[in-house]
Amino acid sequence: MCGHEANSYWNQSIGQLPTNTACYEDKWMSEMQHIQCAVETMEKDNCVTYTSPAYLPEWGNITTTYIEPAIQSVMSGDMTAKELLDMWAEYLNEAYANYMAE
Repeated sequence: MCGHEANSYWNQSIGQLPTNTACYEDKWMSEMQHIQCAVETMEKDNCVTYTSPAYLPEWGNITTTYIEPAIQSVMSGDMTAKELLDMWAEYLNEAYANYMAE
């Protein structure tokens, strides 16, 4: 699925940004407005990408139990973005400390 041909086919079919950067040269990439917007954004100097700490055993539970509901709370105005990020950092710092202790 990560090879150029398969990745291009799959992502064109579902309208998703490919993980294989060789696909960025494919014609269909320039024909999808949302894909072009994503590519242009990623090329900006101030763009920072996020890599989830999936290696942490607690990551899945933290995400589904706390972070995803909190994102909804931020979008509905029941929580601030700062409160979400502070909570997220607290859970990740604790999970990382547990990971390093083992």
